Amino acid sequence: SIDNIIKANYELPPGTLRAIARQLFEGLRLIHEKGLAHRDIKGENLMMHCPPGSDRVIVKIADFGLVKFQDRLQQTMLMSAKGTPLNMAPELVIGDRKSL
Repeated sequence: SIDNIIKANYELPPGTLRAIARQLFEGLRLIHEKGLAHRDIKGENLMMHCPPGSDRVIVKIADFGLVKFQDRLQQTMLMSAKGTPLNMAPELVIGDRKSL
């Protein structure tokens, strides 16, 4: 996972970082295009795979346990905050409903 790379303080080449970011953003775009909100994006939920001999990295978004349809998300956010507290938006943690 990306979390393991961060914890190991491993330095990735800029091209690899761009590839990871591009795939992450594309994955999030596709999730949102389907009307879903993941609600727990963090390093632990971003899996990476490097096919042998390919010099490529493939990023996969994991753990859809907190996923919600976006049309229900506003109501859910007003009722309860879900996710990993250290990775959540501050307004969700402190309960600032005006910012939602």
